[in-house]
Amino acid sequence: MKNKRMSVAMAGLAAIAVTLSGCASSSATTGSEGEASGAETVQFALTVSIAGSPGNTSVEMIPDIVSEATDGRVTVEIVEDVVGPTELLPALSANRFAGGHVYTDYMAATYPAWHVGAVPGLILNEDDIPRIMEEVVLPVMNEDVTREADATSLAIVGTMNTVLWTGDQPVPTAADWQGLSIRANSAFTIQTFRAQGASPIEMPFSEVYGSLERQIIDGTVASATDIKGVSLHEVLRYGNFFPLGLSSNQFIFTNSFLDSLSDDERAALEEGMEEFEEGLFPLYQEQYEASLAELSELGIEMVEPSESEVEAYVENGQPVYDWFASEEGAGERGAQMLSEIRDITGH
Repeated sequence: MKNKRMSVAMAGLAAIAVTLSGCASSSATTGSEGEASGAETVQFALTVSIAGSPGNTSVEMIPDIVSEATDGRVTVEIVEDVVGPTELLPALSANRFAGGHVYTDYMAATYPAWHVGAVPGLILNEDDIPRIMEEVVLPVMNEDVTREADATSLAIVGTMNTVLWTGDQPVPTAADWQGLSIRANSAFTIQTFRAQGASPIEMPFSEVYGSLERQIIDGTVASATDIKGVSLHEVLRYGNFFPLGLSSNQFIFTNSFLDSLSDDERAALEEGMEEFEEGLFPLYQEQYEASLAELSELGIEMVEPSESEVEAYVENGQPVYDWFASEEGAGERGAQMLSEIRDITGH
């Protein structure tokens, strides 16, 4: 069984953005004891589809992983943009879908604790990320996912690939944030930008291109891997590298789907997801570096602030720590998460 589980992990490094259409099978029946007869086709949903992004790359791996775990009994069909990130947990709770992939950035307004990695300067060493995700963030996510959707987060992968992208104005110093109009998508990003003296403007990501083109905003915060996929490189000139925190991908299965698997299938899938976490982190980093190189070739200038300016940015961001630990933010468990992460990072 161990060899089979290892082949599951290598087959796809999978994660899960799942929409298993009510866990239903298209050509099979599942008994009350979880014993399945015949073949089964399920759908896994990608809640935000951006060509070439880590989310898309991850979800494309799912069919091989599930097929290997079930010896071909379960076939996976990937479905894009059927539900949005904030709609996923209610849909799972209603048994409309069997699971899903979400970016924690999109969930920060509802579940700020999930996005703790974006607290300014909290995580500075990428080597700390896997342990923080597994030991601190994933247990908190599973509390919410279990309560809200009767589901289980089997993996979360975070990467330090978030950049401040601007149009006409480079941002080499912490002081240069002052007065910038930056697209915000949640109370979390509003607090972060205000702490730096910028003016947050709430809008969906789909409106960023036109707003930059018409100079309604000066910039946006996004992963480098997302820029070219939505053509933002056409209206951006600078990438500014402050420690903006993590962009994280969460991968969920409904418990009804997991319970429908045999013991061996479930063990193989769960171990495959563990291997997936380990393998996907360096893959995301490779994608990030490749995206930066491509964007540089397209004419975007990369601006690296000095160490003293990074320190100034982190110091300016201290009010965000207070907000995150308040009832308005993530409350007591937010304060506990900050403490646990500081124990890991040593600062």
